[in-house]
Amino acid sequence: MESKIKVFRDNLKNSQKFRKVISFVIAFFLAIYIFVFCAFGSRPKLFILTYPSLALLFVALFVYLFVFFEEIKVRLNFRMLIPVLFPALVLLTTLIGTRNFSYLKTTFLLTLTCYASIIAFFCINDVKIILYLIAIPIFSFCIYFLIHYGSTLVHYSGQRLGSFFGNENDVGINLYFGFVFAIILGISFKHYWMLGPACLMLLTSITTGSKKVIILSFLFLLFFTFISLRKKKLTFLIVVVTVITIFVVLMFMPFFSDIRKRFLSGIPLLSGGDVDASTINRLLFFKTSFYLGTKSIIFGYGGSAFSTLSGYGTYAHNNLGEILCDFGLVGVISFYALYPLVAFFVNKKNPKHTLIVFTFLGTFIFCSFTLVFFDSKIYYILLALSLFIAEKDNDKILKKQESLGFYCEVNI
Repeated sequence: MESKIKVFRDNLKNSQKFRKVISFVIAFFLAIYIFVFCAFGSRPKLFILTYPSLALLFVALFVYLFVFFEEIKVRLNFRMLIPVLFPALVLLTTLIGTRNFSYLKTTFLLTLTCYASIIAFFCINDVKIILYLIAIPIFSFCIYFLIHYGSTLVHYSGQRLGSFFGNENDVGINLYFGFVFAIILGISFKHYWMLGPACLMLLTSITTGSKKVIILSFLFLLFFTFISLRKKKLTFLIVVVTVITIFVVLMFMPFFSDIRKRFLSGIPLLSGGDVDASTINRLLFFKTSFYLGTKSIIFGYGGSAFSTLSGYGTYAHNNLGEILCDFGLVGVISFYALYPLVAFFVNKKNPKHTLIVFTFLGTFIFCSFTLVFFDSKIYYILLALSLFIAEKDNDKILKKQESLGFYCEVNI
């Protein structure tokens, strides 16, 4: 029986048709999962749809591993083990602390999803296709968003949209990354047909009223311009001035009047002027989370500790403070440990890879002070993508070094 299974595996492994079919199936289920969690992941009762879509992806990956496990095994290294550290810390600190395990199931499942995504990306092994597998489902969600809010958008006057699909900030971040990848595909990969969807996703993300999405979109366009035109200083300057001008003009159009008020409401905080309640609350949550975190700085108090100990009955609205309070400094280190490693191993001479990885890192470093995302589905997909790109670039560097070493040895 064992020999028959081995023969069966070898036949499948040598079949190019099977490899193409299983790669297509994995790509399809990954795209379905991304669309489902964008459209239904935060909706009452309907969030359960994410589980069967994820289960189908797991089944396809199990089949892939059954046949091609040796190909994945050679890619295993210490960096691949780092994502496990954070859920392990969540378990440990919660056991000795609050014993509130509400985050535990989510964190373990999302970490498993991260590993599943890494395997899927190695199976697909094409950054361009992977970007499409993320951008197209988010664009499909964007269309669903526009259809749902169609009548409201006809008479839109700047009010916040997106609560039907979940927290407006989370919805905005999902749409923002769809915009980012569509821009990279449209300009860096010269697939210009993606520029239309990119603009539509940008405008839709702005309707969520998320200040961080507006700031991140603006910063991404500047970063993209720098990476693309850093050797053409005059063109770079012209494009930067154009981007800033368009941004200012849009913000002062009547169409975006309410969004402008929300965006500008946080600025008087620096000068002591009138500030909106949201900004005040977030600053209060931020200070409280760090204050409580320093009281048990090594391992924190356990899952949902900030909500319980602060008396606010809600999360900290900033990832860094929430992790510090709940899981301590060890939790913070385990969660962010991959950031410097991914930044180090990505090939800085590849502008496409640099754009993807450093946009991911920059976005979530910024959001660390404004958003809780350690339980965000899109975060773990993009963490897997960044890790895949870094490993892919590192493989190329090692092969190049090996070939150079061989060349030198022959000459000696």
